[in-house]
Amino acid sequence: MTVFGDHHPLTIGRDAATAATQLQIFDVSDLTTPKLAHAVTPAPPGSDYSYSEAEYDHHAFTYDEKNKLLAIPLSYWNDSRGDYFNGIATFKVDVAAGIDEGVRVDHGDLATQAYCGAAASITACNYLYAANPRRSVFMTADSGVTLYTVSDAGVKTTDLAPPNDTLGAVVFPHDLLPPIVFGPPDVIAQ
Repeated sequence: MTVFGDHHPLTIGRDAATAATQLQIFDVSDLTTPKLAHAVTPAPPGSDYSYSEAEYDHHAFTYDEKNKLLAIPLSYWNDSRGDYFNGIATFKVDVAAGIDEGVRVDHGDLATQAYCGAAASITACNYLYAANPRRSVFMTADSGVTLYTVSDAGVKTTDLAPPNDTLGAVVFPHDLLPPIVFGPPDVIAQ
């Protein structure tokens, strides 16, 4: 959690209606009647599941105050639509304007490479769920902002200036990967 001024905490929790991961800014200028000022649910509507390690671990929550940028680990999937994401999502955060999604850095491809090999296709060896995004770091220079993202599967470096190019990626060696303990049964069985 971070606070904008004295009266606007930014929190990560769950949407009461859908149980999906949600970012919220509250107005607590009157402590007897706190108000939800802004809320964003990053997973698409109808997702079967969404999760962020930042919901319970403040180390996973990265905020760059100078650029008003937030980065959180985010995982979601919707099997019926084939819609998956397992990486780090960024947001522009402003008390007046609200919360706007920025760049997403997906680590699903790193997990597939790490568990199946560099030549594996995602359809033949689906380890998208195994990335387990963990942390991120913003590096600011005169030329812009670079985002470093870390998952159980590897590390990516992304330029946050459009077109948001991936500057580099490193897949962790297979023998250093943690065992898969979460995900669809067909993925765990592999």
